[in-house]
Amino acid sequence: MRAFVLSVALACGCSPGSTPADLVFVGGPVYTQDSSRPWAEALAIRGKHIVYVGSRRDAEAVIGDSTRVIDLDSRLLLPRIGDDALVAIHEAVTGRTLRGRVVATEVVPVETAIETHSSGSLVVGAHANLTVLQENILKIAPDRIAETKAEMSVVDGEIRYVAATFDQGFSTTLQ
Repeated sequence: MRAFVLSVALACGCSPGSTPADLVFVGGPVYTQDSSRPWAEALAIRGKHIVYVGSRRDAEAVIGDSTRVIDLDSRLLLPRIGDDALVAIHEAVTGRTLRGRVVATEVVPVETAIETHSSGSLVVGAHANLTVLQENILKIAPDRIAETKAEMSVVDGEIRYVAATFDQGFSTTLQ
């Protein structure tokens, strides 16, 4: 998969006169939290802002020689969530603490819980604040949400955290 992404990036490049993205994420679901387009296949960042959200194929237009292409390998990319957000999301969705104590009689959908604990939507022009989770918490059993690990965190376009489990050599700059 990574070889495919690299070869596509090298072959396509950016259109003449356009500024390439610094980072492009492909290969996994992108939960934008934007009601007009809740899901995408790719997301691109230039500087501190999101410059592209959409299909993997169309993302090729923002890839240049120095763009870092990160293959999500089916991981979920979503708006940045706080450090304890997965536990809070678990409690909101299940109505119980991790130890099983009831904390709410009314539960909310996962999307609502994410919205409550995230930095906003992943839309063009927004600050590039996002989290990569090892699993898609919108598709797993609610009681497994708190077990899901954050594998990458991006704040204002800069990768601030990468888990050892996210071992893909993604930091290689395309040449």
